[in-house]
Amino acid sequence: MRIAWIVPLLAFIAIVLLLVCGPGVHMGWWSAATGAQVLKWSAYVGLAAAVLGVAMLINPYTRREYLYWLVLSIIAGLAVAWVPWH
Repeated sequence: MRIAWIVPLLAFIAIVLLLVCGPGVHMGWWSAATGAQVLKWSAYVGLAAAVLGVAMLINPYTRREYLYWLVLSIIAGLAVAWVPWH
């Protein structure tokens, strides 16, 4: 099932957004307000990865074929979402 690869992709995008929000402000790529928006959206994308990962785990086919990637994506998504709200 090719759709299961959306979950790790979302988790990767959330990690990249989280990692570039601070340095982007310091390097002058964008303002502090934009950096805060990028940080907020990294949390949203991380939560989306976690929710979709749990939804994919319900399906027996995706659970069997992509268990490692889905669990890793859920953990990464929740970790990224935890940072802004900590």
